[in-house]
Amino acid sequence: MSKEWSNIPFITLYDAIEGGQVELVASALSELKQDLTNLLLYPPKSDSSRKSLESGKVKFTSGDEYELNKEFIIATVQLSDELDLDELIAAEINYNVSVTDEAQLVNSLFDGGKASFYMRRRFILLIVSYLTNVSDFGSHFVSKELIDNLLKSYQVIEKELESIKQLVARTKILNGNIVPRIIQDGVDFRRNFLFKEHQLLGEIIHGVANNNFSTITNDQFNTFVSRISSIEENDVFSLSYIPIVFDYFTHLNDLPDSVVEDLHSGYLKELEKENVSVTLALVTLVFLIYFVNWCKEKDLGNTKYEFTSSVQNPLLKCIELGALEKFMAITITLSKVDNSPTFFDFRSLLQNHIPELTLQRLSDDESTKIEVVLEDNFKELLVSILNTFVQDFISNGAFLLTHLRNTEEDILLANEDILEDLDALAENADLERFYLSIYYLYYDRSNICTQFWSDKDSNAYGFLKWASVCNSPLISSTYCLVLSALSSGEANSVETFNFLTQQNSQNIVSGPGLNSRISWKIIYEALNYYNKALLENGSNGIAPGVFSQNFQESVIPELGEDSVIFIAGYFQLISSIANNSEITKLKLFENDLLKMLFEFLESATQITAPTLLVLRSLIGTNIESRHTIWRAIDNWIFNFPMNRHYLSSTKSFVAKDVFFLSLRTFDEINAFVGLIEALLKPVQTEDTTLLDLTFPVDLGSTTRKNGVWSYLEFFTEELLVNSNKTILAPKSRIALQSSLLTCFKHCLTFFDNQVIISAQVCGLQNLNSIVKCNDFFKFISNEPGSIVTYYLYEKKVYDVLLDIASLGIDELTVKNENSKEAKLLYLSLEVIDLLLEKEPLYIDEVVPLMKKSNMDLGTRGLSSFYDIFLFRLPVLIHIGLYIGSQHLSIARKSLQILSKISLSPQFSAGSSFSAVVKKNRLLSTFETVDESIRLRNSIIDQLENPNSLALKIEILEFLNNNLSSVESTVSHFFIGFDTRNSLGLGNTQDLGTIASTRSTLKTLVLILVDTLQVLTEGKNIPYNAIRILKLIFDILLRLLKNSNTSSLITGFLRNDLQFNFFKKVCIFEPKIDLQTQWDGLLLDPALSLSNSFICESYGAGALLAFISQRALLLELLSLELHNIASTGSISARKSYVDPLIGSSELNHGFPRILDFLDFLNLNLINKLDPLDNYYRRFDFDYILKTLKLRTITLDSDERKSIFELNSLNQMVELVHLEEGDKSSSTFEERRNYLVNYFSNSIFHTNFKEQQFKTLHAWVTLVQIIVNEGNLTHAERSNFILEVFQSIVPRINDYIDIDIQYTEELMTLVLLLVDSYEKDRKSFFTNNETSETTNSLIDSSRLYPLFKISIDTILSPLSTGMLRSKAYVLISKFLNYSEINKGVCTEALISIRSHDAKLLSLVCNDSIMGEGEPRITSMLLLDALVKISSRFEKNSLQSNFVMDHMIKTNFFLMLIRSIKRTDEIFSLCFSKKGPTKVPLDVLLYELTAFKTTIYFLIRVAKTKIGAQQLVNGDVFGVIKGCKFLAIDPDLGVELQLVENHDQTVRLRLSLDSPLNVSSTVGDKISYFELLVPVFQLTLAVVISLAGTNKNAVNQVQGVMKHFKTLVVGVLKREVLIEKEGSQAPNPENYQGLKQLSLLFTQLNSIL
Repeated sequence: MSKEWSNIPFITLYDAIEGGQVELVASALSELKQDLTNLLLYPPKSDSSRKSLESGKVKFTSGDEYELNKEFIIATVQLSDELDLDELIAAEINYNVSVTDEAQLVNSLFDGGKASFYMRRRFILLIVSYLTNVSDFGSHFVSKELIDNLLKSYQVIEKELESIKQLVARTKILNGNIVPRIIQDGVDFRRNFLFKEHQLLGEIIHGVANNNFSTITNDQFNTFVSRISSIEENDVFSLSYIPIVFDYFTHLNDLPDSVVEDLHSGYLKELEKENVSVTLALVTLVFLIYFVNWCKEKDLGNTKYEFTSSVQNPLLKCIELGALEKFMAITITLSKVDNSPTFFDFRSLLQNHIPELTLQRLSDDESTKIEVVLEDNFKELLVSILNTFVQDFISNGAFLLTHLRNTEEDILLANEDILEDLDALAENADLERFYLSIYYLYYDRSNICTQFWSDKDSNAYGFLKWASVCNSPLISSTYCLVLSALSSGEANSVETFNFLTQQNSQNIVSGPGLNSRISWKIIYEALNYYNKALLENGSNGIAPGVFSQNFQESVIPELGEDSVIFIAGYFQLISSIANNSEITKLKLFENDLLKMLFEFLESATQITAPTLLVLRSLIGTNIESRHTIWRAIDNWIFNFPMNRHYLSSTKSFVAKDVFFLSLRTFDEINAFVGLIEALLKPVQTEDTTLLDLTFPVDLGSTTRKNGVWSYLEFFTEELLVNSNKTILAPKSRIALQSSLLTCFKHCLTFFDNQVIISAQVCGLQNLNSIVKCNDFFKFISNEPGSIVTYYLYEKKVYDVLLDIASLGIDELTVKNENSKEAKLLYLSLEVIDLLLEKEPLYIDEVVPLMKKSNMDLGTRGLSSFYDIFLFRLPVLIHIGLYIGSQHLSIARKSLQILSKISLSPQFSAGSSFSAVVKKNRLLSTFETVDESIRLRNSIIDQLENPNSLALKIEILEFLNNNLSSVESTVSHFFIGFDTRNSLGLGNTQDLGTIASTRSTLKTLVLILVDTLQVLTEGKNIPYNAIRILKLIFDILLRLLKNSNTSSLITGFLRNDLQFNFFKKVCIFEPKIDLQTQWDGLLLDPALSLSNSFICESYGAGALLAFISQRALLLELLSLELHNIASTGSISARKSYVDPLIGSSELNHGFPRILDFLDFLNLNLINKLDPLDNYYRRFDFDYILKTLKLRTITLDSDERKSIFELNSLNQMVELVHLEEGDKSSSTFEERRNYLVNYFSNSIFHTNFKEQQFKTLHAWVTLVQIIVNEGNLTHAERSNFILEVFQSIVPRINDYIDIDIQYTEELMTLVLLLVDSYEKDRKSFFTNNETSETTNSLIDSSRLYPLFKISIDTILSPLSTGMLRSKAYVLISKFLNYSEINKGVCTEALISIRSHDAKLLSLVCNDSIMGEGEPRITSMLLLDALVKISSRFEKNSLQSNFVMDHMIKTNFFLMLIRSIKRTDEIFSLCFSKKGPTKVPLDVLLYELTAFKTTIYFLIRVAKTKIGAQQLVNGDVFGVIKGCKFLAIDPDLGVELQLVENHDQTVRLRLSLDSPLNVSSTVGDKISYFELLVPVFQLTLAVVISLAGTNKNAVNQVQGVMKHFKTLVVGVLKREVLIEKEGSQAPNPENYQGLKQLSLLFTQLNSIL
């Protein structure tokens, strides 16, 4: 009995096999051998197990015991009953599901258990198939027990199929002959798995028969034969037994002679019985073919077996019973012929006894036909087996083939009238059935076709020569089918062409093809013969069969059936040879074939449709050949004598009747559409080829509007519009619509309208130079894409297009991806997508261009094609549901359409509809339909699908692009929010919502965590994996930043998962270094045109995506920390902060925040030379805007690049065409140069942007930890010092490389220094000694910051803002280190060592700087003067700071800078009307004024400084300031501008407090300005009072100048004190007292 019921061991073994891990495979095989040998066998239900389960206590095969709850028991009983599975095994399977991630991906435990049960079986069969067919372990694994179990496993499947059939029957009885959808889905799931398992059993027995033949006993083989013989003739399940039957007979030589003899006698006895099954007849035929070879090998000759009775007659009996027809039925099932048009229905003629193989056992409705779709591996296995048989049949059964041909020729000679009765002829056409089998088996399989051509001495090639001689029209035609199949592939096509050329032929005797060897000469002679006969007979009044008149066929000249068969065979051969090779196309075009084909068209016989199909096969890439066919077709349609009177005037389009005169039947119309579609298909030419139409520009110019307008009007407004009418059978409708939509697709892709924009961007002077007709307007007016676009805006046309696109997901689900219905649906979606893509340029560029020349081109009254969806909202539901389809091409195309619609003005946020209901129209449509659950599940299904990588990325981009922070969008709906009322998580019963068991959000989180976990285990970052991570992080971050969803998502990520999401992603975040591989490559940091890492790999994309993902992760973590801080949860904060700052010993793999800086270790080196002057004409700004990262990259791309390069290629091509240079090498050289140049440029730009964004996110996280991390003073100080140690060296690296990075890090340093100072001060609040000691220590620790600030100021790349930060840092450092004499001295020495350059920069900023640098530089000068003055008598001989200022006349210029403030004030005085001075400008100037005055006060406190101020006329400047000389009683009113246009009035007076707002009457305190001015005056007087009488006189002059002010201030003070009343405003009163005191002091000194 099996012992392992978990899928994990089997998945591990399967992965080990795929990964080539031999030791792991060997180990796993020894443990799982019994489970693998058992195959599909499992214990059935039992009473004892049921009782044990119902008790609630069970013991699993592992020996573990468990107690089960009621819900679990119910799900287990349900699983056991449906699968007839032992209850304890069912419980163990359900348990294994419940403890894995599978539980979160299924709707119920029952569904999960059933899926797990079948997946286990599938993995077992896949592994055993590998062991028996490929692995060396197979010889040790295969045993008699395995083969017995194979036979039993077949029975298991048979039994299950019958059980399912009974289940459906019971369900129908209980539900009124209806099977509920949920049950039907389960039934379909099981049946599909069983069908695949049946095929895998066939693969396994094939491996056993080929590699371990001796293990198969005679009884076992006979059992297999008995099984296949008992299966219904039309049952496709019989194919799974084909491998063992055919393989066994190929090993006759390995069997004992007695066994072979017993087989021979046994099969001959079976043939003598009545009602022998056709399948057994085929088995016997196969045996006898190999028996012939066995007799030859044994050299038995006629000594033991008489040939006629032992071999030939039994073979003929088998054929008589239908063996070859059965063989043909099998090859039809394996065939690819359905992809090709047919010229005659040979199958219906020859398959008239044996039914086709069907999947009837998978259907409960006999009238429903399910398309047979075999697994690819099994299908190719059968093809290989049958190919071997065909080769052996040709070698061993040549006598039989000769007999069959001779017999049929004798019948023809005996009864010539039989040619008129094809059915009678087909009765004995077994040779034709064999030929047709070869046709079906070899068609479109070039790899096995080569066996016929590779060896000209082989039996296969000899067979072709032998078969080329034939007298029967049916044999001749089917032989042509054989050759047509063997021409599959270009090399085989050429071989076939040459074979027919080399054939010797005989003269025609009494008709074409009789007694002749098939060759090109015979084929052409036959076609001429029929043309001549038709011309001699003439035409008998052809009446038009018009589409709109019920498609009735007209009276047409008749060819005999034998003639039709002849011609059909020849046409099939010509068409196949031409279709497979451009070489043979041209060779066929060189002779009179084209002339003969158009003669057939003019004869208007029943072979018009086949003729058109042959014409289509001749169409290749040669434009001249196309033009020739176009002119001939146009002449046939419009200039044929009977058609001319139907033509309209040359100014209008042609009437539909003209086409219906020549096209009378559906087949003819469909073939004609296919021909025009091929003629319009864009030609893939060299990039250096001028743009050209695939039809003559003057086509039809003499009879109608030239070009293809008439054809496309007929196709759209006549054929497409009427194709939905009931006059067409479904099969015909699909065929016609497929041809039409393919034609429209070709038209829409014919010309890229972007060329018009690209021409402007690359400075193209003359568009005429890039088109072959030398007239761009003529080219664009005939270009078919614009014509089709014009017609598709017609309501009756687009209605049919949307009807086709509305097939429905349920109908699509039951269709195979290669079915005609699925292909038609995809075509309709493709046309819609192309139309939406081309529309902007069509409307903006093409239509205006056409209207200038009075061309009737537009949108038929619509503003956009998107308007159409407003009236066809159900189409949007269909498109949304298609996204969940298993047909990935349809799913992707649907998503691309939905993406465009969701961003259109008609459906996106911001539309008029959106403004009314506060949600966009697309969301409103999706959330209100009954299919809303299925819409959500369509996204979830694809995200969980391991095979939909490209679609997965597109889904994530779609969700990202449609997330809005303003309103609910379709992205919120798909993610799982309940959007119907307000954004919520939904509920557990509302499937697909976040609160339910399965949602898009939950799936995204699981994908993200699992992918991160895989990445962190290696040193390679795959491109697509990291892109997925980046996109998911982006979605989560947008949701967390949105105020409407932030709390909901935060709660989900914290509480609703089985793990803490935020901690998990941090732990699994990959660590990188210089050895990390990016999509398999190491980073090449040197930007150059030859850098393949950037230009020709996905490595650059992986690197960019990773850095972007790191930024998103850091932002996510910052938000989480901030949110936790706001809730006040200290323990939660510490759980994040402690490991981040490294203070926790048990961080459980949690990275420290400094570890997140590893991305800064990656840097680029720019080695690019300036762009070549040749490209200076290009508009590079536009190129850089439009040249972006590609949305999707596929492994099949010729050039692996992450950049969208099409537009750039196009521009180079246009310039190249304009110059008339036809050299492809020059073009390639220029294109590669430009593409590589811009690839480097854009990569560098993106890299720097993403790296800086990530650095900013890291800085933000550090700030949050410091400010909101609830750290103790000691923890925060230590952490800050660690950060300094990490980032100061990086600042030093970036100073002369990237100033943006330096600014970001310097900003962080400033903030951390402030915090550090506060923490250090809090330690020593009441202990001056300790504070002094620690200040001495800290000043030494912070000295590196001082050094790096100096270097920053001196950097040639330094900006004003960066210098400002450095000024503040140096100022803080000097003030903080004031008590540390040694550090201060070292700092001053360092400053002085830079000569005058450093001080000159600081001084210049203080005088001429704008913004912050002007103020911060003044603060630094203040600190320098202060510190240098303290130490001027010690180690320094003089105050070098003051010396520099004096030497450079700095004080004079600084004093004059005070006038800037006065000038600003003058502009604000309201006397001259409104002002344009902003309020913030005035406030800035006031701040600068006060900073300057306070610095001058510092200078004035020294004697030499005061003298310099007097010499600089400081008092003269002060007296000249108008804003200081205002009336103290009245003040002055200022007018300013705030918020661009809002006027603000401020009153400046002695009696007003400082208060600034937009309200009229608000004032600024006058004392803010006056007190510093008179403090400066007092400082100068004190410093120079005894030594400089001139200075005293100037001060007296100042006091006299401000006499009114002095009197006003003193009066106010006396009045307040005398009355004893409280000052009106305490703050203002303090200014008054301070100014009064200054006046008193000055007066006493003077």
